[in-house]
Amino acid sequence: MHGYGTVARRPLRGGEEFIDPCAAAEDGDADEADAAAGAVVVAHLEDAEAAFAFRIRSAGGGDRSEARAAPTFYLNEARGGASPNVEWQVVALGRPALGWRILRDVPAGEELLVAYDAGSE
Repeated sequence: MHGYGTVARRPLRGGEEFIDPCAAAEDGDADEADAAAGAVVVAHLEDAEAAFAFRIRSAGGGDRSEARAAPTFYLNEARGGASPNVEWQVVALGRPALGWRILRDVPAGEELLVAYDAGSE
């Protein structure tokens, strides 16, 4: 879309799932300031009422050079008539983890796009 998103390096098959090992789960709802800054993604477990906020970016002491971002941070939103080809999901690995599910076959070189408001619920 604008050159800073995640692009498939190989063909991806619909139904493939990936885990973002860098997204940190926090109990409860996202802090409003973090959410406004794009620092968290909120996802819900399918089998529970619990909500988890996943921190996908931190500024690191106010110095932008110390900023850290999980791979999920670079998934762009599907806009302008584009359809999402990825969706968020919460994966239980002994702790809640943030994952992505590929919605349809994606050829190498295509940008991965997600609907920010359509996590697994």
